[in-house]
Amino acid sequence: SFQIQYAMEARMYHLAAFLIIASTFFFLRALETKSWKWWLLYALSLGASLYTHYFTAFWIICQGIYFICQIFKDSKFKINFWLKNQNFQLGIAAYLLAFISYLPWLGTFLKQTSQVEQDYWIPAINFSSVPNTLLNMTWGNTVDPIKSWYILAILVATILAAVCFFLKKYERKEKWLVVLSFILPFLAAGTLSFKRSIYIDRYFIFGLPFYLIILAEAILLVRNARL
Repeated sequence: SFQIQYAMEARMYHLAAFLIIASTFFFLRALETKSWKWWLLYALSLGASLYTHYFTAFWIICQGIYFICQIFKDSKFKINFWLKNQNFQLGIAAYLLAFISYLPWLGTFLKQTSQVEQDYWIPAINFSSVPNTLLNMTWGNTVDPIKSWYILAILVATILAAVCFFLKKYERKEKWLVVLSFILPFLAAGTLSFKRSIYIDRYFIFGLPFYLIILAEAILLVRNARL
């Protein structure tokens, strides 16, 4: 229902979510194949994502962190290996191309950023913001954090258990990208919002696919037939 609600509004949210999914797919294919074609598609999807919504930058950062970690893991911290590594060269080129494609809008972005002040039109973040967002992503609704605190507590505990179970049982290394793409945007947006409020539920629709992947895979990994 969280997806359906904003699909009915015909705004940019689902386009941005699609582009995040596409960029993740192109990114993983590029790492696997070391093909410039996939890296080019990745660069184009990054530029399109940033033009669609500023918040997509958080998911691009997640991909960048994963990219750096993979290069470090393969190179064992040898700088000469980085310079000769095809994925490193193509990956850096892809990020540069995405940045260059965004330059025409950079001035507008900086101008808009300077206009936004604390409590501009987005409510200040509080202790129930993230749990209520998770509830909205799960159930399509929010609750009063004072009267229904136990619902939020059970939900958060269940999600943390699912994430831990997913990381423990799922064997492919891409699990780290999925978890990072779910958790890091909450941490980043929440941290930035203490200075300037940017936290809104609907912006996290971009991370909903990763949340659903974690829950679905955690269920599929349960080996107890009765459960």
